[in-house]
Amino acid sequence: MKKNYKKWLKLLFHLLFWILAACFFLKYSYSRPMCSESIYKELFSLFLMACMAYLNYFVLIPALFSKKHYVYYFLISAAVIFSFSYGEFFLVSPDIKEKMSNLSKTLLDKYLEGILKYIIFRYAATFAAFTLLKLYDQALRSIEVRKQLAVVKDEKDKMEKEYLKSRVSQNYLLNVVSSLQARAINYDEKLSEKIGKLATVIDYYINHSAREKILLQDEIVFYQSYLELELLKRDEFLILSMIVQEPPPNIELPPLIFEPIIYNACRWVNNAPDAHIKFEFSFQPPGTLVFESKSTIKPMSGTTQYIDNELFDKLERRLGMLFPERFVLERKVDEEYIDISLSLILNEA
Repeated sequence: MKKNYKKWLKLLFHLLFWILAACFFLKYSYSRPMCSESIYKELFSLFLMACMAYLNYFVLIPALFSKKHYVYYFLISAAVIFSFSYGEFFLVSPDIKEKMSNLSKTLLDKYLEGILKYIIFRYAATFAAFTLLKLYDQALRSIEVRKQLAVVKDEKDKMEKEYLKSRVSQNYLLNVVSSLQARAINYDEKLSEKIGKLATVIDYYINHSAREKILLQDEIVFYQSYLELELLKRDEFLILSMIVQEPPPNIELPPLIFEPIIYNACRWVNNAPDAHIKFEFSFQPPGTLVFESKSTIKPMSGTTQYIDNELFDKLERRLGMLFPERFVLERKVDEEYIDISLSLILNEA
């Protein structure tokens, strides 16, 4: 509603400007004498001015000035002003010469020179007025866009903080610590290694998850440690694999993009001897990263979905902010498996 109001107000302003200009030039047409009593030439002159003004308003400023091609803009602007001015001058000069035929050649030439200067001034003033109007309009739009971007950035930062805060799972850490405590009682020889993995996970949650972007290789190392600790709670029942195609160097992503998918797979995997989870990172040209998860289902009475909808809604909102129209998140659940895939186009078009 507000945009339509501004649009109509701007249209009304332009219309009012040309009505006042027409009234002025028709009333004071003697300032540029015409031999004909008709007003058609004055109206045609006004039409030429409007064509020149809107050529500048809709074409020259957006195509040249706004893109900082200032030299080309001023050269072409000068050419346009002089072309229109001399065009109109040559249109009216025969009538002026005929009307002023009683003047000497010297006086007539000076009079024609004055008329030409007046026409150039009128076109230049109109051109400058519409240039200032357009630049003012662009400045207002720029301020509005900056405000919108600031709001979007604030929303994005807020969402990121809430999302990352929600992914620092206290229950996960407590369960792992409990599992380590149980193994310590049994003098597990690999306890030191597991504690090192836990330290890696905690360090990532605390020191890395707050960063805007992180190397994909570091993210994968975190997931590998995460999953090794997950095995502590599963003993020998879970077969877990992560396949990583060699990633291109220096790929950076926002942290914990894939963690909800991994968490969901671990949450709903069954405890039977044939239980297994498979994760795979692959790369498809041009610049598409695909992450796939496939896990067996843990049957539970009254449960048919096996996907945390609230968690995935948050993930989709986050992806929409970070990868607008550049991601595909697919979920499929059948009687035996949960299949989830996430495709990310890493390079913006």
